[in-house]
Amino acid sequence: MRILHIGTDEKFIDGIIWQFEGIAPESNEYFILVPSEAYEIKYIKNKQKIKTIALDSKAYRNLPDNLASFDAVLMHSLDHNKAYIVNNAPKETLFFWMYWVLSFIKLRPLSWSWSQPPLLWQ
Repeated sequence: MRILHIGTDEKFIDGIIWQFEGIAPESNEYFILVPSEAYEIKYIKNKQKIKTIALDSKAYRNLPDNLASFDAVLMHSLDHNKAYIVNNAPKETLFFWMYWVLSFIKLRPLSWSWSQPPLLWQ
């Protein structure tokens, strides 16, 4: 089984690596979305396990099309950058959302209309 983890907060990824490698060693890949190619990782100790993807890159724009080789994709928090990936991925992609505080902070107040589904993130 191949599992892709996509996150943005580098301060928590070492703990995620520790947990998931303990459960399913060598079955996980970890992508961190960063603002630009020039961004330098500061807090991650397991840098050899991480692939950074710049939000202004072709790799980010093409990421939804490259998910077929993974059995599952875990979104660590959900924001508009990850929503782009979910919304543009093939329909058969199996996504899981790991709800972190960042998800709650980024959520907009929920307003409901029968004619338009709610918008949950900024």
